[in-house]
Amino acid sequence: MDESMELETAKGFIQKLKEKVKEAGRSPTNLLIARTIHPIVGRTESDAIRKFDELESLMPRYYRLPKSQFFGSAEQVAEMIEEWYNLGAMDLMLFRQEHPEGLHDFIEYVVPILQEKGIFRKEYESITLRENLGLPYLDNRYSI
Repeated sequence: MDESMELETAKGFIQKLKEKVKEAGRSPTNLLIARTIHPIVGRTESDAIRKFDELESLMPRYYRLPKSQFFGSAEQVAEMIEEWYNLGAMDLMLFRQEHPEGLHDFIEYVVPILQEKGIFRKEYESITLRENLGLPYLDNRYSI
């Protein structure tokens, strides 16, 4: 799902997708929504603006860099992620780094806030991704 998709549009799209999953005989609760985000995070909003301006200065003059939806201070970005998560518009984040410090900033500033809110895990209970996502194992339709 593209980051430029607005929250209301995303919710409608996901609802239709879950209906199609149900019509196909599968459980909509086993459908996880992954969203690609490319946040620009700072300790403060002005720090995020500085990083955005730095990126924009590297672009050709005719190119305007679109501002990420997940932009601002760590608290602002965490609140946006929490809103999307709580409304069922995002179960997983696929992280795309724009700024050279992007991943580091996200881990250092945003992840602890999301962990405090119970949205981001501190530890994993199981050894497989499927188990950690709470997805059931499907029968192998190719076994004899």
